Amino acid sequence: MSSFLSVFDKLFTTSNLLTRPSWPKVLYGISFFSSEYYLSGLMDSLKLDVIEIHIILGIFTALGFLLFDSSLACIVLGLVTALAGTLAEIILINIFHLYHYNHADIAGICSWIPWVYLLGAPAVGNLFRRISIDFLH
Repeated sequence: MSSFLSVFDKLFTTSNLLTRPSWPKVLYGISFFSSEYYLSGLMDSLKLDVIEIHIILGIFTALGFLLFDSSLACIVLGLVTALAGTLAEIILINIFHLYHYNHADIAGICSWIPWVYLLGAPAVGNLFRRISIDFLH
């Protein structure tokens, strides 16, 4: 995923300000993503209506992109990750029967899971960028 971000950064000419996140920004982004991940499971276990979960996670995801990386490169990476991750889960659940969701509502998955994958892009992407700066250059 992270090497795709480098390609997308070049393709979409991401500003240096966004391609050089500070360690605090990276860690806050990971914490924000982890909070959404936890919140998604909590809301599901509390059996909130699926529409409410979509709205809350959609807002959370949009806020995460605004706070941590609103570059076109990261948004495209997030969309690719959301699609690929969701399809991978559908295959793992429906073909290989490796696990299941307790409250799946479409194709064996919870329909809100792409929001979580989507927000993973700024968290993991900024971690990759920072590691590249500090350890790979």
